[in-house]
Amino acid sequence: MPKIARQTFQITLLIGIALNTVVALAQRQPPFFDEAHPEIPIIVDTPYTYFMSKIHSGSGPIWQGQASDVKFIADRGATLDTHCRFRNEGQIEIEIPITRVVGEVDNNGKLIHAQKLIKSGLLSSTVSLEIPIYDVDLPKEIDEVWFNGVHLGDLMGGDGIWELNRFAIPIEQVKFPQRNHTGVPQPAINTITIKIDTISTEPTWCTSVDWAALSFKTMSPIILIQDSDLDEDFFNRYGFTKVLQQKHLLFDNSINMAVNTIKDNGMILNNYLPQLIESFGADSIHLIVHSQSGLDAREYLANYQPQHHENLTVLSYTSLGTPHNGSVLADVVMHRAMAIENERTRFQDSPLFMETAVQVSGLNKQIPDLTTSATALFNLMNIPRLPSNSMINTAAADVDSNDNGQIDRNQPDEYPELRTENQPLKNIDNQMAMGINTGHQHSRFVVDVPYQLLRHATQAKISYQYQQAVPSQPNQTRHWLATIADIPNPVPLKNDVMVTVPSAQGEDSITHHTTNTTHFTSGSSKNHASIADADVAKTVLIWLIDSEKNTGDLQ
Repeated sequence: MPKIARQTFQITLLIGIALNTVVALAQRQPPFFDEAHPEIPIIVDTPYTYFMSKIHSGSGPIWQGQASDVKFIADRGATLDTHCRFRNEGQIEIEIPITRVVGEVDNNGKLIHAQKLIKSGLLSSTVSLEIPIYDVDLPKEIDEVWFNGVHLGDLMGGDGIWELNRFAIPIEQVKFPQRNHTGVPQPAINTITIKIDTISTEPTWCTSVDWAALSFKTMSPIILIQDSDLDEDFFNRYGFTKVLQQKHLLFDNSINMAVNTIKDNGMILNNYLPQLIESFGADSIHLIVHSQSGLDAREYLANYQPQHHENLTVLSYTSLGTPHNGSVLADVVMHRAMAIENERTRFQDSPLFMETAVQVSGLNKQIPDLTTSATALFNLMNIPRLPSNSMINTAAADVDSNDNGQIDRNQPDEYPELRTENQPLKNIDNQMAMGINTGHQHSRFVVDVPYQLLRHATQAKISYQYQQAVPSQPNQTRHWLATIADIPNPVPLKNDVMVTVPSAQGEDSITHHTTNTTHFTSGSSKNHASIADADVAKTVLIWLIDSEKNTGDLQ
């Protein structure tokens, strides 16, 4: 707009505001609004007409959309929403702070591994810049757009109208923040500069900017939650995190669940997860959980996340070796613990597999929640409340890689104390005579005992018989004789020495909620711990990327 028309423009603008207000009051509704989107004014090619948007704070009629963790909007500033601005009044400067962590950055906030992420399909190659511009009088008016000191191009538009300008910025030119482990990331400031009327000898043409927005596509952070009583390096042990590192993905493996009940651990996740996710500046995540932490996470998803963190989206839930249907091993340990609490209760025998069960699982607060009966009740109450918009994945392991029905010398590496030959299983069937008799020819390794228990028993129950300790001594205190018996499986079940494949896959419990389910066995012995290895990580990553492209930030 020529400078001589400025006064005319201002007078016409005021008249337009007055007329617009009068018409609105007379009709009792805002004028010139789209019926499908009444909150969004229609763009009208009438010069000098002023529309007040209900969505943003500016004067322009173009809707800016909703801000998110991948779309950042500058809607206020000293040079935004001003009158039509001339060159001698200074160039237009807009700062857009980005608080979303995308990857490792250098000292200038530029991504170090951008090209690798782009080639893997985990990051958009460009960032979209949107700027609604008023009154660009081409071809005589040339207004240059600069981003972080780099010339992007010139503005497009027309006399007296608003027009949305879009620019594709190479993502290497954009500044991103580093992760802040103690709070929200320090914003990375990106600067947009509009140099007004660059070719005129005198300030002749003016323009105005309502808002500016930057948007991009990226992978959401991955949160790894490990089972209780494991060290923080658990997911590092077999190369799971190495796969994520090679892909330069954002992840956190600091959560080590307490030896606790599912309910209490669900509450812990409710308190801790939001702070953790905040450190990435994200509003969507992927959960990868191991063993009982899978049940803890289900408790959080069903009973806490929808009510307390409605703005947080869990794009996917992937469990590794989680006893969704419980574990017979927990049944045995639980019954044994209950029996020995009473000094007048004795076992018919002290079977080796009892001692093995204690070594493998421990005796603590979590065991009651992992029994087959407890998880059946948990599934009944929990499953209907799982979020329908989350991809549910399950993975199971079978330690018997050669499929010979028993544990051999090289299986499994995770339990060296149980594969020792120092405790040969002599007369093992006699030692298991209280009821858990598989009739199977066992190997010589202790770890084969719980493997056979899970392979052949679907549930374990305990019964008591009141009798004298020694029949020949009638005056001796009587006691209860405890006998643990199994309910046999119709067919032998593959397992990882802790959890059966059907239980880890949530068979007949969460299977109708699952998107992907698999088990890993042939060719590589995977036990309850080594299921979190590099091979599994590669498979899981395919699932996560799929969910991200369908419902996440890679759409």
